[in-house]
Amino acid sequence: MTGSPSNGNAAVGSPLPSQPSPPPAGPDYLSIFCLALLSLCLGSTFLFQRFALAGMTALEAGAFRMIFGAACLLPAALIVGQRLPRTVQMWSWAAFNGLIGIFIPFNLTIWALIYVPTSIAAIIYSVIPLIVLALSKLVLGVHISRRKWFGLLLGAVGLMILTLEGKSVATLIEGDWVPKLAVLVSAVFIAFSGIAIRKMPKSPPIAAMAAALAVAALFSLLVLSFAGLNEAIPLEAILAIAAAGVFSTALGQTIRFFLLRRRGPVFIAPTAYLAAFVATVLGVLILNEPITLALVFGFSVILVGLIIAQDGTGNMGAV
Repeated sequence: MTGSPSNGNAAVGSPLPSQPSPPPAGPDYLSIFCLALLSLCLGSTFLFQRFALAGMTALEAGAFRMIFGAACLLPAALIVGQRLPRTVQMWSWAAFNGLIGIFIPFNLTIWALIYVPTSIAAIIYSVIPLIVLALSKLVLGVHISRRKWFGLLLGAVGLMILTLEGKSVATLIEGDWVPKLAVLVSAVFIAFSGIAIRKMPKSPPIAAMAAALAVAALFSLLVLSFAGLNEAIPLEAILAIAAAGVFSTALGQTIRFFLLRRRGPVFIAPTAYLAAFVATVLGVLILNEPITLALVFGFSVILVGLIIAQDGTGNMGAV
């Protein structure tokens, strides 16, 4: 039979099925568009959760966010013809991603925001890109230049300037350290889940994240069954958390999975800073928050850092 792999007639220069394809030689406009959309999905989370927490508890907000996300992705996977996992191995990956990448960090962060200002949580989350660089080098063996390290570190400094707004850096260590530690643990889990998604066997993105969100939603339902529900949750709060579940979680996590498999964890590392930009812009436009000197200067530093970091190192091919 001509053309079969067994007779050596595979096209010269084409990658073997078990090998990742090389990164795109020119601008990968699809990945760039998805990166911008992912930043919008993640940045809008703070706005949606702010409206949701006005009418429900943090526990309810975290649980409903995952339940709405799963309710959106499960039928979407069936509609587009992507079958849910059929093996124990793939469900094990789904359970790992659902717990480590979604359920635990989301709930830890929402709980911590009861005690920690959003600005401090954002600063702690700024370590995610740096953790991603370290894990990518150690686990995936990716070469990362000093320029990229410096650029993303400069971005973290810019985020600190943006969120502290003239307050002392000592604010980071003042007050109860347990909620801050919870945010840091969440950041580590999110970074580690990105490495795990890159290492997992091939799986269609919608079905993979539908399965992961189904696991997270199942645990959320168990938590709610023990904690109970608020008897009167306003419709506005339900709509807000539904938007967070569908847009920020279902769509956002699917795009994140797609980019992790297409370009690797280092490529999406800047979303921690881009999402902060989106969150601030939405706060100015919708919540009438003021435009301060710290805001302008902080974003300028972030922009310079991101420009410096674009040297091409760390980007991977599709798997």
